[in-house]
Amino acid sequence: MLKTARSSSSGGGATSRTIVIAASNETLGDSPATDYVCFVQGAYTITLPTAVTNTNLYAVTNMHSANITVDTTSSQTINGSLSAAMIPGQSLDFISDGANWRIF
Repeated sequence: MLKTARSSSSGGGATSRTIVIAASNETLGDSPATDYVCFVQGAYTITLPTAVTNTNLYAVTNMHSANITVDTTSSQTINGSLSAAMIPGQSLDFISDGANWRIF
């Protein structure tokens, strides 16, 4: 796993971005005001942190030749399901509604 952090500001607020290159199963971070970009290089499971009070954006890209899985914590859901399957080459963005995750 390689992680890099970048910061930018616009409109007076600062947002950090953490880039994760996942070479194993990975649980993404939950630092406030941080967007996470995750490039998945194998048939791994990526776990989102709790959606409760989470205002971060999570972008996940499947760079592998097989499907990957994005899971949640506890009994939280992604658009009503406990996980999301991603086909090779697919990218999805996840954002919290305060209690669960939504794909947009």
